[in-house]
Amino acid sequence: MKHVCLLVLLAFASSATPAADLLIEHVTVISPEQSQPLADRNVLIRDGRIVSVGQQAVAAKADTRKIDGRGKFLTPGLMDSHVHASDSAGIPPIGDDPGCSISPASATA
Repeated sequence: MKHVCLLVLLAFASSATPAADLLIEHVTVISPEQSQPLADRNVLIRDGRIVSVGQQAVAAKADTRKIDGRGKFLTPGLMDSHVHASDSAGIPPIGDDPGCSISPASATA
């Protein structure tokens, strides 16, 4: 029982600790706000938010986690919003639900 209590306490204490900063160096940033990709950028992330994007070197703290982004792309805020709700677990396909007024034929039109 002592071990379980210690594990719970350690888990709680570690979740309250802020994460170290993250610096992605020399990455190509692709943003819908820009007409062209931004090559060779340094991106600093603190507390899960982007705090700087630039071509100049970033003076990072000693505990900052660094990732070499050469040959890689960063797309801030990109998410996959394309879903098929009828394919999700627990949701019946169109036409199988008596409460649904959409017929299978009209759903594909």
